[in-house]
Amino acid sequence: MKLKVISFVMVLLWGQALNIFPQITPKVSDFRISIDNFNPTFKQEYPVLFANSNKEFIVAWEDYRLGNLAYFAQRFDSLGNKIGTNFKVHSNLNIVLGNNSEFLNISETYWESYYGGGELYFYANIYDANNNVVAENISVGAASIPWCGTGYLGVFSKACKTPNGYAFGLNDDGYLNLIEMDERGNFLHEWELYENEYLLPRVVNFDMAYNDSAKIIAWVRSDEEDFFSSGTDTLTLLYSLKRDTSNIFSDSVIVKNYILDYWGDKQTINLKTLALTDTTFLLADLINDSLVLNYRIININDTTFPPERSISLIDTNSTYWYIKKFELSQLSEDKFLVYSIIRLEDYSQRKIYLFNNSGDLLSEYTDTISIYKTFGGKPFLLSDGEFLTAHEINSDVFLTRNNLIEEIDTLKINDDETGSNDLNPFISTIDESKYFVAWENESGAYGIKVNNNGTKDGNRIKLEGRQCIFSGESKCVNFWKKKFKNDQGSIGFTIYDSEWNKIQIDTIVSGPYYEISNSVIKLNDSVFVTLFNHPEVTKSVLYNFDGNKLNEKIISPTRSYGLRLYKEADNLFWINWGDNLQLYSDKLEPMTETYKIDFTHYLGNGKFLKLYNEAQPLDIVYWKGIILSAEGDTLVEEFNFDKIPNFRDSNPKIMQFKDKSEFAVLFSKYEYDKGRDFYWQVYGFDGLPKPSNHRINSNDAKWTRDITYKINGNDVFFLWADVRDGNLGYDIYGNIYDSGVITAISKDENPNILPEEFVLYQNYPNPFNPSTTIKYSLPQITHHLIPSLEGNERSDRSVLVTLKVYDVLGREVATLVNEVKSPGYYTVTFNASSVGGGLPSGIYFYKLTAGNFSAVKKMILMK
Repeated sequence: MKLKVISFVMVLLWGQALNIFPQITPKVSDFRISIDNFNPTFKQEYPVLFANSNKEFIVAWEDYRLGNLAYFAQRFDSLGNKIGTNFKVHSNLNIVLGNNSEFLNISETYWESYYGGGELYFYANIYDANNNVVAENISVGAASIPWCGTGYLGVFSKACKTPNGYAFGLNDDGYLNLIEMDERGNFLHEWELYENEYLLPRVVNFDMAYNDSAKIIAWVRSDEEDFFSSGTDTLTLLYSLKRDTSNIFSDSVIVKNYILDYWGDKQTINLKTLALTDTTFLLADLINDSLVLNYRIININDTTFPPERSISLIDTNSTYWYIKKFELSQLSEDKFLVYSIIRLEDYSQRKIYLFNNSGDLLSEYTDTISIYKTFGGKPFLLSDGEFLTAHEINSDVFLTRNNLIEEIDTLKINDDETGSNDLNPFISTIDESKYFVAWENESGAYGIKVNNNGTKDGNRIKLEGRQCIFSGESKCVNFWKKKFKNDQGSIGFTIYDSEWNKIQIDTIVSGPYYEISNSVIKLNDSVFVTLFNHPEVTKSVLYNFDGNKLNEKIISPTRSYGLRLYKEADNLFWINWGDNLQLYSDKLEPMTETYKIDFTHYLGNGKFLKLYNEAQPLDIVYWKGIILSAEGDTLVEEFNFDKIPNFRDSNPKIMQFKDKSEFAVLFSKYEYDKGRDFYWQVYGFDGLPKPSNHRINSNDAKWTRDITYKINGNDVFFLWADVRDGNLGYDIYGNIYDSGVITAISKDENPNILPEEFVLYQNYPNPFNPSTTIKYSLPQITHHLIPSLEGNERSDRSVLVTLKVYDVLGREVATLVNEVKSPGYYTVTFNASSVGGGLPSGIYFYKLTAGNFSAVKKMILMK
């Protein structure tokens, strides 16, 4: 029954459709504000090199040319020459080159749980030779990450090429799963190594390799029942060699046992396999405690067990070390290479060993390098003495050519040559017709004046920080936060005159960078207020625009968090610190007592909103709100933001309208291959939405972020960053709307205008006892044909409507409407006490069906 209940509820909830409206024509259409006129400094880091049998290779890295984290890659031929240009991939976690220059890209997504820990999901993505995605987001495994790591063995994955596709292995807390798939990601075989689902042995490491005739998988298992309490563990190294498609974990061979002290800090066992030829594999293990590399050459045609050979990877008596890098790479048809970097106390030791395919050591090379020097992925071999590695240098990624130990040449991989990432816009009003827009990029903060017709006035100005307030056009106060050595910092402001000459610099507070913060508001053209936390106190200071301190007041004798200021009038403002709220005058005199209130946004008119979300399975989030008075009294009980996408990353923001009994919610909605578009939705102070929402940006915008706004008279100026100009990176764009367009009278308040859409509104009040009101709207229906008395068909604008109430088990408890309705707005009252002698407290669902439209909402009866 439990599964049936969940299925019914999920069907109801997923059946809701989010109606997103197109853009209404703004007063000033989208226009670009920021200007790229200097060299970019996009951040690229963590490059990883992925090779394929010494024919070609790919380097993938983390890339911020799009403003936030993305992944890009570059192809190379067998000589290290670039093939084409950079292209976007899903991840730099793992790339496996397959047949015909196609490749598999493994990505992972982590969803954090509200209760700690979370879920880690792995996906396979397949690209063709032209770097186009041909199969995407194929689920290949998941792992549960506990909130507490005690006894947890972690999660790690590996992938490799097979003769007909790819293989992927996932080890989740010691439980190993292996998948073989074809070149389009279709599963061919799947095996699990669960020797005992709840007890040991559990896997602590594994690796695998394939050639054209066979495959090998090796793993190390723990044989102790509880090595975390005993402090020691017996580990066993096993391998399995197969020529067919039978269970690869069957008929395994025990190689050897280890006895390790798990209270030490050098107990890791590194395990590597490598296909050397069509008939031989390399199996190698390295124990950190001794830094001795052990290896075997396994011949699939030889029934005898191969002997173990060993070499030491360290030439020092140091008592401190750990392995930074340990890789095996095929050098040619008859040689392979071992590459290691061992971190010592004040330097790192690098070693290269060359072997023939029989396992005989041919030569070795050693040097010392910076303790910070490393690279991602395997080295790519060019010849007996040359190989390539990938590095990050000064926020760029490079391919380095190595002649054995010596680095002889570098090639910049990332090809972003122009543009900059202009992000985090901030907008200030100068007067009724002029604004100042500021932003940040890799070189600092900048700003420019913008008229209310969208034209720019003057040149771009270099600033100390992006937050500015103005006293007309005569003076600008620019606020900044700076970080110094030893994590110390300061917060202050710089005052500019009308010609942008610096006339005063003042520090407000200094202290540990991560412990100081502030909030600032302009009260009028004469004074502004700042609220800041010192390492010892929380203080507010009143300044005039000459930078003179007029008054100051200690708000709290201790450091506070969550500092916010809200303007109430030209001479009144709210101070919010922690869960405390108090109204002050422009003389820094308290006008009310200190209230205790938990809220997130000020709506104006003495009303405060607590915006929060309720997490559900599949990362569905329902945004909810409560409207409170300053005293903390509930004015509007919990209501749902029905028009807001129910996913955690919709990130709603609240837009306050002065002297109005409504507010707008700004939110984003994801569009495939375009990123996010921004929308507004107006709600009343009763928690009910207006009938529609509209897109803010034009359809030209791509991968938008950082939405903000400023209301100035009848204008609403929206700002955001997007990448519609491609490789120029993010730029700041804006548009301007007439506020009357956004806050127009709701159509259900005008009886002469019919609805444009089907809408089922949230009941009010909610929770309720015993009665609640449900509203819905029906648009014109012009395509519905019914038989006429004359025997032909005629068009009818009415529609059959049913409105029913269900309990959580899916049982119908009441029918509120069951009749044909004409277009219009309707309300119906549901009285729970009149149903069957009275319904018990609990969760109920009400469902509206009108023609092909269907919607469901949840309500709570609380007695």
